[in-house]
Amino acid sequence: MTAVTEASGSQTARLNAVDEDEDEYDEGQDCYHEIHAIPLWDPVLDKQVIMLVQTDVTPRVELENKLADLTDAQLSMLEQLFPRHIIEYMLARVPSRGARNLRDLANTHEKVMVLFCDVVGFTSMSKEVEPSQVMHFLNELYENFDELVDEYDMYKLDIVGDCYIVVAGLLKEDQDGFVCVDDMNEDQVVNNALRIFQFAKAMLRESLSVVMPHNHEPVQLRIGIHTGPLVSGLVGAKMPKFTLFGDTMNTASRMESTCQPGCVHVSDAFAQLLPQEDWKSTGGVQVKGKGIMQTYLHTPNPNVLADAADTLDGLPPSPHTLTTAKSRRASRGSSMSEVDRSGSTGLHSLMTILTNIRGEDDDLV
Repeated sequence: MTAVTEASGSQTARLNAVDEDEDEYDEGQDCYHEIHAIPLWDPVLDKQVIMLVQTDVTPRVELENKLADLTDAQLSMLEQLFPRHIIEYMLARVPSRGARNLRDLANTHEKVMVLFCDVVGFTSMSKEVEPSQVMHFLNELYENFDELVDEYDMYKLDIVGDCYIVVAGLLKEDQDGFVCVDDMNEDQVVNNALRIFQFAKAMLRESLSVVMPHNHEPVQLRIGIHTGPLVSGLVGAKMPKFTLFGDTMNTASRMESTCQPGCVHVSDAFAQLLPQEDWKSTGGVQVKGKGIMQTYLHTPNPNVLADAADTLDGLPPSPHTLTTAKSRRASRGSSMSEVDRSGSTGLHSLMTILTNIRGEDDDLV
């Protein structure tokens, strides 16, 4: 739509919000228009006039909105996959700053609690049912575990097949809502040990509500826990992965693989942190690469698992509550209106990181 009006005078062109192409859109669908005012000299009127041009930009705005939603989803995924220092590295890794050394992202952690969980009979079951049934089964089970991760302030490290891996004492949430490296003090060690042990018992409880797809029997788990030093870092240029390395990971895995079904198998180092628990000595187990290791079993009472739930009552409060990216987004959404496509997207924590990165660039100039 185009209209011309005098630059001075009381008469102006009236522009409707929707032009003659309105019929192209369904009733109730939002339409967007841009209006440009262009000053011109009219040789006929010998006066300065303004030409108003109205353009339908609905397809462009809809595309921009979709891109904004995609960006929001991508950044939210980063929050779930990586701690803060890794995200800062990835956002700042541009050609103008030069290549960065991945070794700079490595950190050493002392007395981290590591838990490995495995489904008993998963391999044979997966051969007897359709792949879609296997995926449905894993999603149902892991969604229950993911909720427990939030309740007990664990950090979900990885899923490898039917193996579910979480850690405690590795990361915390900072003032901007990001997961970052936890500079843990000695007082938190027992707290982390108690929390991950309660988490393990909760996993055994929750697994009873899920049945195996091939025989409809309740799921049985093997859970292994160990504590010790670890190194964390980012690995790989393609599909980079934040992961942990060290003998502690291997030992925790061995605790799981040598565990009796339906039990929690822990190392002597972990059991010593919780001497009040009802541990049953295994008398030593043969561990690949280590020989005989003194270990302990926790065998839950089936009636207790079925009738009562381990709650967080009695657990000391976690000094650094880990909140998932999902809950952080929900919290942000409750305090702000819908995303303003022309301005803020509500990702204030990510904007904090970008601002810091720009500040570093200014210091280098």
